[in-house]
Amino acid sequence: MVANAHPTNVSKNNAFLAESGFILGERYGYFKPARETTEYAKRAPWDEEGAKQHIRALIDHTWYGEVIQKKFQMHGTLTKQDLIKAFGIKATPDPSDAGNLDLLLDFLVYFDYLQSDEQGNYFRPRLEVLFEEPGKTKFDEDMTKVVSGTPVSIAVDKLLAEPEEVTRSFSFVPHVNININLTASTSEEDVKELIKKVRAALEMLQQSAK
Repeated sequence: MVANAHPTNVSKNNAFLAESGFILGERYGYFKPARETTEYAKRAPWDEEGAKQHIRALIDHTWYGEVIQKKFQMHGTLTKQDLIKAFGIKATPDPSDAGNLDLLLDFLVYFDYLQSDEQGNYFRPRLEVLFEEPGKTKFDEDMTKVVSGTPVSIAVDKLLAEPEEVTRSFSFVPHVNININLTASTSEEDVKELIKKVRAALEMLQQSAK
């Protein structure tokens, strides 16, 4: 009713939504929202930016999320045409589907999985390292201050240097999303050093969560 669309047209999206993990099939023709989708809906009216994190976690495991991650391993920015072409090669042999892929790109931008610069090129947002307690509906502000929205090397250094800021006075289940943009100036030694730091941080978090 809100979209002023016939139910049949709406249901055409179910295959895409189910494949992406936003809805789950209960039995033939019947679906329910995934946990992450429900959490997004609950939080969005009060904290839209925080709510989007739940959807980004789902996107990481979709075919188009994997395309994005792979492309940005090699490039700091990409044009709209480059992204549409990459989606098309993965998803469809029919160039007439470009309009749908354009909508997919808008979807990714809305949820901040991608952002665009002044020239209209797209890039991945800065590192997000967020921790959520089981059952909580709001990310802990103290931990967010420590690690959210900082470059990956700085975030990892802080985690290694001040683990008590993360593990202080409660148990938690860590959820870590690491987005790394490599550029032409990134040396092999820089990458190796970064991998060592990330591995050490994840091992520390794994021990803290036990």
